[in-house]
Amino acid sequence: MKVSNGKIVKVEYDLFLNGYNEELAYSTKNEEDGSGCIEFVCGNGELLEPMEAKLVGMEPGQEFKFMIPKDEAYGDVDDELFIGFPKSEFIDESGKEDMPEEGDIIPMEDEDGIIMNAVVNEITDDHVVLDFNPIYAGEDLYFIGKVLDVRNSK
Repeated sequence: MKVSNGKIVKVEYDLFLNGYNEELAYSTKNEEDGSGCIEFVCGNGELLEPMEAKLVGMEPGQEFKFMIPKDEAYGDVDDELFIGFPKSEFIDESGKEDMPEEGDIIPMEDEDGIIMNAVVNEITDDHVVLDFNPIYAGEDLYFIGKVLDVRNSK
C-alpha cells in the first residue's frame, strides 16, 4: 500500500539543519513513548504539507532523503515575534521569582486561551525577551528516514 491522503502512515526520521548529517535537530528515536517513530494521517496537516507531499506514493520499507527549503517550511525569522515581558510576569503565586533561563521553552497563554511555546531569547535587567517564531523558522530542513507502515484509517 502506498502513502496517500487518508492513510495512516508510520515513519522514522532524523531532521538536520545546515545539511544532511550536519546538525541533528530532532529524531523520532527520541519520542517519549520510545517507539522510535511517528504516526500520522496523511493529508490531515499533522506534518508540514511539503513533507507529506514528498512522502505520497512511497511504500513501507522505502527510505527517503529530502530537503524542504525554509520558504516552504516555516519561513524567515520575524523580528516582530520577539516580545519583551517585565520580569514581574515571572513571579509565582507565593511571590517567589520563577525566572527561566535563556534557551528555555516555556508555554504562554494568549487572551483567547491558546497556548503557544516561546523560547527565552534574552534576559535583561528588567525584561525577559521571548521568541514566538516557530522553532525552525529561518532554517532549511533536511530529512533522512524510512516509511515503516501504511494502512487504511478504518
